[in-house]
Amino acid sequence: MIRSRGAGVFWAVVCAACGAMAPATPQNLLANSGFEELVADRPAGWDLYVEPMAGAFGRLDGDARSGRYAVMLHTPVPYARDPANNWSQNIIGAYGGKRLRASAYIKVRDAQEAALWVQCWRRRPVSVIASASSGVSQPVYGTRHWEKVSFTLDVPRNTDFITVRCVLLGTGTAWFDDVTLEIDHDATEPQRKSDATPSSAHSGERSLPDKTAAGDADAPPSVLKEADRAARDAATQRAADLASVARMDEELTRLREANIALAEALDQMRAAHDAMLQQLGELQQQLEQMRGETPAPMAPRLRQRRHAPPLVPLGEDWRKYR
Repeated sequence: MIRSRGAGVFWAVVCAACGAMAPATPQNLLANSGFEELVADRPAGWDLYVEPMAGAFGRLDGDARSGRYAVMLHTPVPYARDPANNWSQNIIGAYGGKRLRASAYIKVRDAQEAALWVQCWRRRPVSVIASASSGVSQPVYGTRHWEKVSFTLDVPRNTDFITVRCVLLGTGTAWFDDVTLEIDHDATEPQRKSDATPSSAHSGERSLPDKTAAGDADAPPSVLKEADRAARDAATQRAADLASVARMDEELTRLREANIALAEALDQMRAAHDAMLQQLGELQQQLEQMRGETPAPMAPRLRQRRHAPPLVPLGEDWRKYR
């Protein structure tokens, strides 16, 4: 019994050590990356944008690479100006200064180009400050079965949020599945170490002593309070910025839905207008046919009096002019 217990403890320690030495599995920053979680008939966490045009659409599709579902985009005829129809998801977090690796599986049929995009956004003013696309190094076009695309992107430090897009350019049909966005820890770690100890000569800011940054009790209380207050202010500002970005994303979603509803209402109005014009044309044609079949009424003939009085000067007897 003693030997058995000792052996169990030994192997438990060995397994724990092996687990600590094993590299951490990269975390996918995207929610519902396989499109399996649904809200009604849409994949949860993803937004769809399709510029209104007859026959163009996007939907959840059962032709998946893995699991039950994938997302699909279809454009039958080209737009005057390509809107880059896409499925998208926003990621909010402190990823500035990191390198991200994006990947996805794409399937196409008669497509001009399908690609995975990653965009880094700044909130004030709202603008894209960095972007990358799989179409640069791994273009997917024509008719192909599932192909994996992958690329990396260095995120600028002033990035407020990141958008991942599954994009169809031009005409055709494209399917997307198993999309991932992960932090490339191997590329990011050296950068983080160098950022942790900036040079005061280059930063232009007063740097605190190392023991103050570590929270040493020997540091002056005023310096500690100042550092704590600065950290709290930075955390509060960051939380406010993230909340503002979330509100902006919700507002953009509402505007996009309102735009789609307005486009549908305009299509219905155009259809009703066309139907009225067609009815008016049919009525006009019926009236013309009725005019052609029914003879026009003849003008009444005036009966002439054989002894009609002529015009005579006022006040004279007309009978003398008979």
